[in-house]
Amino acid sequence: MSAFRVALAGNPNVGKSTLFNALTGLRQHTGNWPGKTVALAQGSSTIGGNAYTLVDLPGTYSLLSHSPEEQVARSFLCQEEPDAVIAVCDGTALERGLNLVLQILEITPRVLVCVNLLDEAAKKGIGLHLELLAKRLDEAGVSHFTLQGSTPKPVRAEQVRRFNQGEADVFLISLRAGGTGLNLTAADIVIHYDPWWNLAAQNQATDRAYRIGQRNPVQVYRLIAQDTIEEKIVELQQAKQSLADTVTGGADGAILSMNPEQLLQLLGEEA
Repeated sequence: MSAFRVALAGNPNVGKSTLFNALTGLRQHTGNWPGKTVALAQGSSTIGGNAYTLVDLPGTYSLLSHSPEEQVARSFLCQEEPDAVIAVCDGTALERGLNLVLQILEITPRVLVCVNLLDEAAKKGIGLHLELLAKRLDEAGVSHFTLQGSTPKPVRAEQVRRFNQGEADVFLISLRAGGTGLNLTAADIVIHYDPWWNLAAQNQATDRAYRIGQRNPVQVYRLIAQDTIEEKIVELQQAKQSLADTVTGGADGAILSMNPEQLLQLLGEEA
């Protein structure tokens, strides 16, 4: 049985402790972070034959300020290096929570975003983008298919087949559900309504239209709302791409031209 340590992070009052209690039950205890008066709850859970230690970090809006709660959350993520982080966000104020998510992603890529309070979001008329887009397309009389993570595989395959045969003008696809495994040569315009922090995943989604059999030029549009969290996501994308270019393309691509023995020497390993 494998053992993992998972941190729960999020803004205050987003339901993080409720999730923690649901996962751990009575198998938990609370203590102070060394040198701080901030409480840190820990609990255990066994799921799928694996043992998990869950740590409920103090609620915080940022990892960059200097309140005791923010210092504890930042110190745990940087020093304790958990195997994964569950970032809990409020569905009624998602942009505020995503600011913290982006900061966590700069520390570790192993992040699961849990959107809570969706029932409250629904009461306020806040819905998923694909659902809103589908509604507007229906009102405009534009034929379309919708593919999300919950779409069954047989339905998914049938929709792809029918779209490529020209039976719909628009295919609404969530990035995570449609990022791989699709061949959409009938599409020659790709519109990204939401930027994704992982530029490689976003580019993979674009490549669904760049497949063998594509005969038309493909135009790609990325819609970014000014003065929103989307601008910060684009900045993070650019920073990650710059780092990747430096590692793989610097010095005339020196790293890419190395043989296995040279790479092992660079890493301090014996060939």
